[in-house]
Amino acid sequence: MYAQIKNGNLEKYPYTLEDLKKDHPSTSFPFDPLSNSELREAFNVVEVGKKSKPEYTSQTHKCIEKTPVLKAGEWTQAWETKTKTSAEKTHADSNQWTDVRNQRNQKLQETDWQMTKAMETGEDAADLRTYRQKLRDIPQDQTNPFSITWPEL
Repeated sequence: MYAQIKNGNLEKYPYTLEDLKKDHPSTSFPFDPLSNSELREAFNVVEVGKKSKPEYTSQTHKCIEKTPVLKAGEWTQAWETKTKTSAEKTHADSNQWTDVRNQRNQKLQETDWQMTKAMETGEDAADLRTYRQKLRDIPQDQTNPFSITWPEL
């Protein structure tokens, strides 16, 4: 990740190869010019160091990348966590429930062959039926899509 600096201030972030070419259309650049520290310096581009996101609960908060900060001569990513609005929480819950249903459907598909085999051979499939029913009941039985307790076979 890179940023463009002018007069010691961050001008543009993120700054990409496309930005560099657009800003200097009459310049011919070598392959991957941003990986070259001398070229970056010549065009006022700095590398931005990665910083891990802070820990947060994705159900109630969101993590937003802020403008990079200069500390001890190094530009690094900056993060901020904010509480989600009610609408954002509803949207996140809806998306998470979709993911849960997709996982549940995958687990059901993974046992389809066992159910078919049991029906064809007359095997006792009571445990398998119970497992599959628990999978189907997840959206009704569990209230938090971010903390699903999956049944086991």
